Order: sequence, then structure tokens, then C-alpha cells
Amino acid sequence: MSEKNDCLIFSIRLIFKFYYKFTMIRCLFDRSSPIGAWLCSVLFCLPGFAEDRSEIKINPDPPVSTYSPEDSISTIRVPDGFRLELVASEPMIEEPVCMAWGPNGELYVAEMRSYMRDLDMSGELEPTSRVVKLIDLDGDGRMDKATTFLDNLVLPRAILTLDDKVLIGEPPHLWLCEDLDGDGKADTKVSIYENFSKRDSGNVEHKINGLQWTMDNWIYNTKSSLLFRYRDGAIEERRSVFAGQWGQTVNDRGESIATKNSEPGLATIFPGKYLGDLSFANKYRALFERVRLGEGYATTWPIQGTPDLQGGRGLARSDDGSLQRFTGACGQTVFRGDRLGDDMKGTYWVCEPVGRMIRCSDVEYDEGMITLRNRLEKQRLEFIASTDANFRPVNAYTAPDGTLHFIDMYRGVVQHGNWTREGSYLRSEILRRGLEKNVGKGRIYRLVREGIDPGPSPRFGKSDARELVEALGHPNGWWRDEAQKLLVLRKDSKSIALLRNAVTNAKSGFARAHALWTLDGMGVWDESLVLHGISDKNVEVRLAALRVAGERILYHEASDALLEAVSQSLPDDALEVATQRLLSLSLHQKQTKAFAVRPGHTERVMKAAGEFIDKPVLAKAFMVALNPVEYLPALQTLSGNPRFHRKDHPLPQHLGFAGLAQAEEETLSALLSFTAEAPVAFRDAVLEGFRLGSKAGKYVSVDLIRLKSKPSGLTAMEKSGVSEYALAILHDQLTWPGDPKFKLQKALPPLSKPELARFNQGREIYQGLCAACHGPEGQGVKMPEPDNHRMLAPSLAGSPRVNDRNHRYFAEIILKGMTGPIDGVTYAGVMAPMETYDDEWIASVMTYVRRSWGNGASPVQPKDVEKVRGWNKRRTTAFTVAELNMPQSK
Repeated sequence: MSEKNDCLIFSIRLIFKFYYKFTMIRCLFDRSSPIGAWLCSVLFCLPGFAEDRSEIKINPDPPVSTYSPEDSISTIRVPDGFRLELVASEPMIEEPVCMAWGPNGELYVAEMRSYMRDLDMSGELEPTSRVVKLIDLDGDGRMDKATTFLDNLVLPRAILTLDDKVLIGEPPHLWLCEDLDGDGKADTKVSIYENFSKRDSGNVEHKINGLQWTMDNWIYNTKSSLLFRYRDGAIEERRSVFAGQWGQTVNDRGESIATKNSEPGLATIFPGKYLGDLSFANKYRALFERVRLGEGYATTWPIQGTPDLQGGRGLARSDDGSLQRFTGACGQTVFRGDRLGDDMKGTYWVCEPVGRMIRCSDVEYDEGMITLRNRLEKQRLEFIASTDANFRPVNAYTAPDGTLHFIDMYRGVVQHGNWTREGSYLRSEILRRGLEKNVGKGRIYRLVREGIDPGPSPRFGKSDARELVEALGHPNGWWRDEAQKLLVLRKDSKSIALLRNAVTNAKSGFARAHALWTLDGMGVWDESLVLHGISDKNVEVRLAALRVAGERILYHEASDALLEAVSQSLPDDALEVATQRLLSLSLHQKQTKAFAVRPGHTERVMKAAGEFIDKPVLAKAFMVALNPVEYLPALQTLSGNPRFHRKDHPLPQHLGFAGLAQAEEETLSALLSFTAEAPVAFRDAVLEGFRLGSKAGKYVSVDLIRLKSKPSGLTAMEKSGVSEYALAILHDQLTWPGDPKFKLQKALPPLSKPELARFNQGREIYQGLCAACHGPEGQGVKMPEPDNHRMLAPSLAGSPRVNDRNHRYFAEIILKGMTGPIDGVTYAGVMAPMETYDDEWIASVMTYVRRSWGNGASPVQPKDVEKVRGWNKRRTTAFTVAELNMPQSK
């Protein structure tokens, strides 16, 4: 920014502080003009100015004027001690979405130039996008030269540099490109993978993106269930768990964290490659969720009103119109640089382009879990936030210079055309404000800390093996990752001795860990070094060695000595090390279809768990380490040890759940028979475990488990007095001929204890009051002769009004009564209103009816009835079917 502008900003700051102190004015400038709007933005949101949200005046309907990069940067608030610097902007780049640095610090940026040129997505699939190569010629951090590296693309979405080659993701291709003559333009373009999402189908936001070479030499990505590996010009695949939507990042251990719109942090408690072949890992994703949000984390704190919300104004605060929760979380990164201060290392950053903000989070690791806490929660602020309505951050990165870089698409509309269709609220709001007019721009910024100079640009292009091996211990994670990648790609034989020496002698634990993985990636196997690493005192090295060992175990290349070393817990093992031992053992004689008990395997797994066998994270690791036919033998072994005779012990709980979730009919019957005969406390733990799938967050709809007959073990537990609640989950999920649920496809949603009590109360009410007209089995009752050809009341079994997902229709019938023909039939009786009964009474009857005689609807809460009662409080007549305004049965 120029000296003149600096003076202007300094003067404004002084004036505003003076007036604010004496409370003489609220705003110095008229916001109706573009310059006034900009000045007010500067006035209220100068970097570091506000100590608390209460000091910021938020405009609920901010102006949409576009500003130059220099003017726009002044509207972006960052805390005291930090500043933003411009790295690149239009016309050098337009519509940037992702980027990646090459070995010499050159920056490749993917541009989606055809994205949302208007509200109707006109020309979206035209080949007008490109990848541009940027170079900083003088080392000041600002790009000076731009070259179109590859053009005529359709919405490119991923870039990975591979030494002197570049991998570019343009659905459905992964293009391997190379500049042969040094002019900055790709001379070769070869498709080495043709399943990188589909080009012509689906939302542009719902396709694979985010290529990142990670410590284990696999290429991690988002919006897919695959990992990739690049070897000699080809792509290999490996199954993983599906996660995320836009953006890819890992921590220093190579553990991934994803985002998905309203979910600002998602991660599996174990690396996805260990879960890819576990059939229930994706279905019960919440059971393996690692990320917990700290108090208040879901609340967002933008510094401008956000009326352009695809969900309507209900997502905004009523007082200032600002977005109050995440709706477009994306572009996340774990900051692994070394030039923002030690207190910023390992922080987690997530972009929110709808809210025009980027959150910085402190990350707490505890017993396998991650807790995210907003760095500025007490101040009710975000680390980076703007009053410029066109500020649209979509991706953040740790940069080679040790700072944080992020991409600002700088456009009026960020939502895809699926959300801006004719008649939508969002479309009308965009048109009202004129947001659709701003296209074809884009900026890249870096966050700098006062008093800390950004680091130098790398020069790895000409680095020899010794320099690259030394870089494995660099304090900046980007340098470590890039050095490892280059060593693996170049396969320089001179590096092997240096890497072996680094495994045992490098001062940095990260250097030793990266050296192990580098040798593995080069195909150099030295079991003695891995054995040495498994006993290394540094947790990072021990983890890396166990993970490398797991890869060799998977491919049957591990000796008995290595298998024993992985299985043998050590006195100084950390919890994460014990967990990794089990994950690595899960790859031993791995089976994905025809399962068989592996001799001695369960014993090895139990020995590897060591003193941590009582921890929940180890119980989850047991589910991964064993296969479906090994769960029951493991439970049989555990049942003989009083240590596990606790209803709340996580290990029998998780093994019980895994057995129920994956068992075949014969195995399931054996599991239930064993459970019936197990010691009481152990039995109760297994039964409690059956419920884990419904306890882990959102209910997962599953198919009924169909058996040839009712399991004898279930009957035995019923006769022995096991509580109805303990067995309810089995009655909900199992069915057999003669069971009323047998005609259903889906299992019944599980009931909580209060819901089960409500169900039982509803049964008593129904049998005493309702059965006279609707029949004891809900089939209806015929009129006495001579009118026995007519029904007194309709059947409730299979009724669309009873089973509809929206319980409102059924509640309205009970509260107000019903009259007239139903599905073309006139009944002799009339449904009397029951509104004199309280909400608990009505919720109980509804819950019972909605879950009986083959009905499979969800339970009803008293508060649900209260709402429906309120909506109809002025109604004095019974409903007709037409007045319910719901589809007729067919």
C-alpha cells in the first residue's frame, strides 16, 4: 500500500479513537457511497483494532462495491501483531480455487474461469479454465511473473507438483504435464488416470479435489473413498473412508482433517486406509469420528451482515444479520510453518466464504480425539474477517516461506447454480444486491507476523541428496514433505546411506520419521532400521516405524521378528503408539471377503494393547484389528477375565457392536447364545454395545437382519429377566417369519429409555381406548351384522398418515379428530378429538402406533405434539383427508 494510503488510514484511526472515547459519533462517513462504505469498513475493522465484538458496528446489509486489492485488504481484520500482504491478484490470476508450490517456490494456481459466470451456470462446461504458473522474481513474497502453464481446461480442481512434472486434476482425468523447454508452459499432457470424478454430471462442488502427497507416500484427497500413489508415471489406488467436500490437509503425522459445509472439522480416529475395507466404517462414520468441537465452536462471528444465504435469513442473526453458524466450511489447513510464532504451530484454519471469514483454531489432542477451539472465542471474533462483500476465501495453505497463504476468489456469488435457481430466495437476494456482477477476479494473500520475517524460497530443483535429507528435519512441514517427495521421485542411490544414517542419528524426531518413510517410498527395505525405529524413544519415530512395518505386513514381507516387535507393547508406549500397533496388526494376513480365524492373531492384538486395553480408542482399534469371525472368539476369551466384567467397559461393548453389525446368520445366532450365557456384567456390556451405532451421533438407517427363526439366545435372555430396554435394540434390528416387522425393509429406529417408557404407556392407552375401533392389531374393526361389510374405523397398520416422516398429520388427526372419506372409503365411525389429553399422553399413543404391526416410523416427543397443538389452536372442527394436505395412499 502507498505511503499516502498509510497516512490516510493512520489519520482515520486517530480520529475514530478520539470520537469513540467521548461517544460523540457512531459513524464518520456516509455508507451510501462506495468510498464512504470503504472508509467505514476501514474505520470499524482495521487490523487488530477491535478488542471485542462489542466494539465493532456491523452493517446488516453491506455494500457490494468491488475494491482494488490494496483497498480490499484494508477491510480485512486480523489481530494485533499480524498483517496481510498481497501475493497475487487479477489480472495475473482470475477465479483461483487451489494452488501448489513447486520445488523452487514457483506457484501453480488452478482457475475455474467458467464457474458461475451468471446465475444460470451459462457456459460452465466450456474449456475456458486454466492453470497458471507464478514466479516471485525478487523474493519479496509478491508474484512478479505469470505464465499460462495449461489452458483449455474444464473446471480444474487439484494440483500436485512432482519434481519437474505437475499433476492436474480435471474430471475425469489426472493429467501428467511437463514443461520441457523452460518457458513455463506445459509441452506434454498425458492422462494417467480416468476416474477422477465425472465431468458432465453432478454439482461442481461434489467432485474429487485436494491432491496432497503425504508422509506415507500416498496422495490424499477429498470427496472420494480412494487414496492414490504415483509410481513411474502411473497411478495406483487404495481404499479409504469417504470424507470431506472441499480442501485437504494433514498434521505433522500425516493424519487428515476434512470439512463439509456445516461441519468445520471431520476426521476418522484412525487413518482412513485402515478403515477402507471395514464394511461398517462408512455407514457408522460417527462411531469413528475424531473431531470434537469446543464450547461455542459451531457459532461463527463474521463482521458483516450476510443476507445472501442459500438457507434464507434464518441462518443469520436477528440483530446484525451476520451468519451465525458454518454453512460453507472448506479449504482447511493445519498450519505447519515456522514463521508465525511457536504459538501458531499446529493451529487449524478453516475458510468460510459465505461468512467472508477464516477461523483459526487451537487443537487439543487427547486419547485419540481432537478438540477444536476458536482462538478468538472469548472476543466473539474470527482471526481473519472482512467487511468487503466480495471477500471469498476458499483455500488455505502452509507456504514454503513459513507463513499462511490463502486464496480469495473475490467474487459476488460463491454458491453453485443448483442453489440460485429461479424462484429461490438466494437468487432474489443476489439480484437485489447486484452480487452477480462481480466475476473474473481473484487474490492470494499471506498472513505475516510482525517482527518475524518470512523464510526464504526453496531451491530444491538443484539440491543434491545431502541437502534434501537435511531438509527432512526442517522446522517448516512444507519443506519436510517436499524433500521426502523429491527423494522418493528421484530415487538417487546416493541418498540411501544418508537416509539410513538419518533414521538412527538425526537430531529431529521428524527427520528420523521422514527418513523411514522415504526409504519405504524408494522401495529400500531395511528391517533392522524399522526395528530400531519401533524402540525409538521419540513418539513420532515409533509411530512412523510401526506404520511402515504395517505396510510390509500387508504385503507379506515382514519376518516373525518384525511381527513380534509390532505385537509387543513397551513400558513407555504412548496411547497412540499402542493404537497403531493394533492398526498395523490389522494388515496381517488381511482378508476382505472369505473370513477365517487367524491362528494366534487375537492373542497378538491383546498383547499389543498392553496397559491401554481399557481405553475406548483401543476398543475401536480392536474392531479394526479383528475380522468378523474373530469377534466372538475374542469375546469368549475376554469373558473369562473379571477385568472386563463391567457394563461400561468399552472393549466388550465395541466387539459386541462389531459382531452384530457384520455377522452372518449363523455367527449372529452363536453371538446371542454366548451373550445369554455370559457372566451378567459382561453380558450387559455386550448388550449395551449393540446400541453403539445409534449412540454415535445421527441415527443410521439400516436394513433389518432377516433370520430363519427367532434366535434361541434372544428367547433365553427374555426368560432370564433381561430388561426390555437392553433387548429392545435386538427386537428393532432382527426379524424372522411371523414377526410383524418381517414385511418391512428397514430396522426400526432405536428407542431411548424415556421413549421406550412412552411406547409402553402408549400400548396401555391404545388397548384400553383405541382398540375398540381400530382393533387390537391395528387392522380395524368390522361393524356388527347386518353391516359387517363395513369397517368401523380404518386400519392403522401401514397407514400413510401414521407412517409419514412428518408426524404432524397424525398428530393433527388425534388432536382435532377426523371426518369424511379416507382413501375413497367412508367409515361408520368418526375419529373423536383427543386434544383434552396432555402432550405426553398423545406422544405415547403416537409412538406406540407408529412402531407397531409393521409400522416403522420414528418415535414422537411431547414437544413435537406441543408444536402441532400450537399451530392448530384456533381450529374447532375435525380434519378431512384433503385438509391434511398430504399425499393420498396409492
